[in-house]
Amino acid sequence: MIVAGNTAIVGLAAAMAGNGAAGVVLTAGVYLLLQGVSVLGVVSEQRHKAARLQLAQAHTELRATTALLDVSSRTAERLRISRDLHDVIGHQVTALALELEVASHHAQPPASAHVARARSIAKDLLTDLRATVGALRDTVPELAPALEAVTADLPSPRVHLQVEEGAMVGEDRRTAVVRCVQEIVTNAIRHSDADNLWIDVTVDGDGRLVLSAHDDGRGARDLAAGQRADGPARAGRGARRPGQVQGRRRVLRRRDGAGAVIRVLVVDDQTLVRQGIRSLLELADNVTVVAEADDGDAALEAVEAHHPDVVLLDLRMPGRDGIATMAALRDRGVEVPVLVLTTFDDDDLVLQAIRAGARGYLLKDVTLEQLVGAVRTLAAGQTLVQPAITDRLLRAARGLGTSAGKEGPMTAPVDPLTPRELEVLRLLASGYANREIATALHLAEGTVKNHVSNVLLKLGVRDRTRAVMRALHLGLLGDPDR
Repeated sequence: MIVAGNTAIVGLAAAMAGNGAAGVVLTAGVYLLLQGVSVLGVVSEQRHKAARLQLAQAHTELRATTALLDVSSRTAERLRISRDLHDVIGHQVTALALELEVASHHAQPPASAHVARARSIAKDLLTDLRATVGALRDTVPELAPALEAVTADLPSPRVHLQVEEGAMVGEDRRTAVVRCVQEIVTNAIRHSDADNLWIDVTVDGDGRLVLSAHDDGRGARDLAAGQRADGPARAGRGARRPGQVQGRRRVLRRRDGAGAVIRVLVVDDQTLVRQGIRSLLELADNVTVVAEADDGDAALEAVEAHHPDVVLLDLRMPGRDGIATMAALRDRGVEVPVLVLTTFDDDDLVLQAIRAGARGYLLKDVTLEQLVGAVRTLAAGQTLVQPAITDRLLRAARGLGTSAGKEGPMTAPVDPLTPRELEVLRLLASGYANREIATALHLAEGTVKNHVSNVLLKLGVRDRTRAVMRALHLGLLGDPDR
């Protein structure tokens, strides 16, 4: 419309200047042609600019995806190697250690000395293997290279990236950080018309990762709290109230008499490991293996069929794993003490097992005395966690809050623990059983049980392991590193 109006004015001016009809048409036509060329140039420039923006956005997304794939592929390769070590070598060495433990109780001198040395070598090998697998699983690639790959070679804006040394996150959070940086860069390209973009990744005093960004572009209008940049905030979905499962709990029969036989179910997907555990338990008095199962589904059937007093459960199994098996037992209302036996002392698995209801946790290369003692402890209604993993479990509990259980917020007990109860609690944290606590404190075992009950009541938890975790979170146990 503007071009047409200007052309008409030019034509009118030419007519008023005394030009003939041909001159007016020629003048107006030339002006219209020049204006048309100008319009086409402007449109072409706008399309070119839009194409550059789209290309920059696609470049950012491609770089982010490439960076994540690179990290993911390297992580996947490390995890594949760790799985192979765990599933092949780890199980074989564990079975060897169990068989040598059985042999050590049958061998006579001088053969017994050689068996003891062989078992020591097997345990040392398993320790080294655990360290190697742990290093492969826990290695966290640096964050800076992945973010630099996302922000490199952008035509505009120029990105100034600063990543604080020591800023490291796990795989899931790494993906979130990379995608956040991608979104920041994309929004700056689309909306800010900025020449420079500053992105800083720092670590605050609590060890949390902080991502901040600003640019020198035109900015955006101020937003009210809860308002979206492109309109009013959407109402979120209401929190769904968790359903409550009603029904009575079934407690499988327990034999507490001094001469009672403790019935054990062994659940492990490795035949050699199951055989080693069975052979070890067969050396103990008043303990018998009533059934074996090679996966979670078979374990559930065996519990219903044989009513064991204690279940020895592996966590890593095909199909229904150990965590899912404990959840299924809980959903079915079956209360049977579960002692988790695992080849590798994975902290996450320890915490998951405790949350799922495990009453005990041991590494598979245990001695006969440790295994039988654990079975008897659980059969007596107590809880046991191997001292070798207690410190790491306590450290991990610092960041759990209430996620380790359902006992409520982490607040100090209204009724403070007495000095004696604190002594009992510290021994619980070291993996002591009631009888050992009684001996250490020169108390009757019944008195110790009363103290333990008081500790659980005051801390608002239902078992000894959660009591220790909550006590550490509240600072009642001090620093486990000291």
